Amino acid sequence: MVMKKQLLSAMAVVLLGCIVTVRGATIYEDENSKIDLYGRLSVDFNFETGYTGFRNNGSRLGLRGYHNLNQKLSAYGNFEARFDGSLRTGQFAPRETYFGVKGDFGDVRFGEFESVFDDHVSGISDIGLSNVWNYYSLGDTHDAGRNLAYYNRIGGVSFGIMMTHQERDTAAGTDQAFNVQAGASIPLHDKVTLGIAVNQDDDNFGGGNPIFGAGLRLSLIEGLSWGIVAETQNNNATTLGTVARYDLAGQGLPGTNVYGYVGAANRAGGNPNEMQLSFGSSYRITRGFRVFGEVNHRNVSGGGGGGTTRFAVGSRYDF
Repeated sequence: MVMKKQLLSAMAVVLLGCIVTVRGATIYEDENSKIDLYGRLSVDFNFETGYTGFRNNGSRLGLRGYHNLNQKLSAYGNFEARFDGSLRTGQFAPRETYFGVKGDFGDVRFGEFESVFDDHVSGISDIGLSNVWNYYSLGDTHDAGRNLAYYNRIGGVSFGIMMTHQERDTAAGTDQAFNVQAGASIPLHDKVTLGIAVNQDDDNFGGGNPIFGAGLRLSLIEGLSWGIVAETQNNNATTLGTVARYDLAGQGLPGTNVYGYVGAANRAGGNPNEMQLSFGSSYRITRGFRVFGEVNHRNVSGGGGGGTTRFAVGSRYDF
């Protein structure tokens, strides 16, 4: 019995070692199909007004796979769920769960996934590792729902069109809505890309007033990436932000980078304006494991607002 328990313990250790050292484990593969297991374990220690302690930071577990139907057509799918290991009753929340088909005609996808607006505009600013990081985005705020999207590329220009169905929520007092958005990324130079997007935003929040967004991705200096993002909706707000990240490998610090964001939101209808400053640094210990520190200062003007500062240190392991 003792030997059996020791054997089971050894097998458990080996299995755990496989999970934490393999970046994306293939659980099935043949000449036409493949299924991978992947995930992220991430936790922060936060210092902020009203709370100091550990906090889960977007941990998730997922399956992704594809099947070649023929030489020109393939089907693919993804199931991903977020979880919070700090909660005894923690539940899995679906995220990036979809299926699709792609071929010479392009790529058609259905399910829950990041918006086309995020792909081409607002995602330019999303470089932070911690949940203290927050960027102002109007265009993909109301895209939660059942999405149907089409993607393609013509020459160097990639583009997407997406429709979102939001179900009626009687508890929240919202009616169902259909939102349509489109976006494209256009290379202006081998080191400069322009992203543009529009969101119809026909829901209880947007009232059908479109949101327009534009952003630039630049990599003019070796090791330095830079972005500028602007979004506007005439009855809501106008936001503007700039973001930069610098890789210190050229300075003799491989695996280390620093990054920062400065953004402002000018809100209409008597709502308070906001200014945000964020910066941080991360160090890659192994291919999938990183440690980082970030600070975020947010200032709200008017309406009883004020300044708040939040610090976070943490680690993230992607497998």
